[in-house]
Amino acid sequence: VTSRDGVLQALEDGHFVINTAKEILNKAHVKIPVEINTGLVLHQLTDIANVMEKVLATSDQKVVVHCAMGMERSVLGIVWYLATKQGMTLQRALELVQEHRPIAQDRLNWIKL
Repeated sequence: VTSRDGVLQALEDGHFVINTAKEILNKAHVKIPVEINTGLVLHQLTDIANVMEKVLATSDQKVVVHCAMGMERSVLGIVWYLATKQGMTLQRALELVQEHRPIAQDRLNWIKL
């Protein structure tokens, strides 16, 4: 997880970058905006998790997911991946992300199941 400021370094380091911020244009490999209150968040998070799973299964690249500040949308994308692809509960996945990125916010209420 990173903010927009970490993207250039992630790309230079050879990582696969996913942009979850509609308002940010950069050289991320994939752009999958997480758009709150559109009814599309679950679909968008699933797309992010699927891309992460594919990249991790087919390459040696690390995956970096970013939004503007690396606190909400990107965090939610990682949490969804950990829950749906790695079998964690949403709460445990969030706690794990917060252990590594203390500024990560709890936006689980954005997921409409």
